[in-house]
Amino acid sequence: MKQFLCFCFGVLGIIFSIQGVAQNVLPDFSARELTKGKIQISWENPFPSCIQLAVQRSADSSKDYRTIFSSQSPELPANGFVDNKPLTAARSYYRIFYVLKGGDYYFSKVHVVETIPIATIPEKPAAKPLPIPKPEKPKEVMKVPAVKMDMVSIYLKKSELFRFTRVEYLHFRDSINSKTKDALHKINDHAVEWKPSKKPNKKELTIVYGPNGVLRELNKKSYSKFKDSVFSKTKDSLTRVDEWHVQFRPFVPKAKEYIDIYLNDGFLMEVETGLYKKFKDSIANKTKDTVYSINKNRSDIHPFIPKPKEYIQIYRNDSLLVRLEAALYKRFRDSVAARTKDTIYSVDNNRADIHPYVPKYVWKPSVYVFTNTQGYVSIVLPQFKQHKYQIIFYEEDGSELFRIKTIKEGELVLDKANFLHAGWFHFELFEDEKLKEKSKFQLLRD
Repeated sequence: MKQFLCFCFGVLGIIFSIQGVAQNVLPDFSARELTKGKIQISWENPFPSCIQLAVQRSADSSKDYRTIFSSQSPELPANGFVDNKPLTAARSYYRIFYVLKGGDYYFSKVHVVETIPIATIPEKPAAKPLPIPKPEKPKEVMKVPAVKMDMVSIYLKKSELFRFTRVEYLHFRDSINSKTKDALHKINDHAVEWKPSKKPNKKELTIVYGPNGVLRELNKKSYSKFKDSVFSKTKDSLTRVDEWHVQFRPFVPKAKEYIDIYLNDGFLMEVETGLYKKFKDSIANKTKDTVYSINKNRSDIHPFIPKPKEYIQIYRNDSLLVRLEAALYKRFRDSVAARTKDTIYSVDNNRADIHPYVPKYVWKPSVYVFTNTQGYVSIVLPQFKQHKYQIIFYEEDGSELFRIKTIKEGELVLDKANFLHAGWFHFELFEDEKLKEKSKFQLLRD
């Protein structure tokens, strides 16, 4: 029973510990100090389309962020990173920068981690190298550049093979002295010449040297397999020194280079050199911004600033009719020309005037009131029985001459004497008290 209870409490403890370090979902994430000098950054990624993800750090919450980790698989649903070299400041600020397919990029929330200062341990004084006997008759003095740091370079036939710290050199020297018959001759405090033994070993073994000394001792068949394995499965290299000695050089990948991107003179982000062209093309294809290369390590984004819209004011009879965007003015002008008889005149770049079409008046004799062949005024109303008609006559100056309130005949002839003089006279004919026609006629002299 006790064992069962212990097992249950153990399971509960594991569950609570897992919940305690639950990862937050982007654009949020988790940041906490594991131990002294170790900060854990973890997150959950809900974006399968994520193509780039980088953890950035700064001593200031709002600026000077630098990338300290770039994910090789940014699309993973959950991931993490441990910062083994946090800032010496009491507070470190972290954020995550990520890019989705299509070029959209985002920054996560900023998390602050208060770190525990790491006690510094004073370095022990460097061990003095053991004296190395000088060759009795050196044939040639090798010129070696002075080295400021406490490093030791190993030379073979005037070519530098390795460079070690003082402690690493001691391990290398001990390995050479204990496993080979090679000689190490001191040139100066920072340079040693390595002279492989020219005597063939009895077992005819090929000695492979690495940065830490003798790496392997192989017979002819084993060395052939070793060489094929190195060339086919790794990027390391093998250089033959002589018949029995081979130098092994581990492949050292180049450190990733970054280009700093600035926006409005403020640092925005870092982009790997290999991804910079894709980033630049994305900016060019999906925005109107411009990317300028300042130097090989910096580029500036110049945001697109649209020109202010230009307007043209349309006037009619000195009154503002409408205010149009310049891009729409041509369509408006063509519409006026096609659908009306008005004319548009451009006064300047910002104003145009509409001159309304004024038709010329062309007099046309009335079919109801006109002058007959004898020179009298005739009134012809075919529908006098169906409607009530009234007519008013006016002088040419608009003053009323006389009126007939009710016309009860289909054709009525008025004598010239009713109009007092020759000339033009105006009239208004009403049908059921509605104006039916307004026109004029002329009486000639006898």
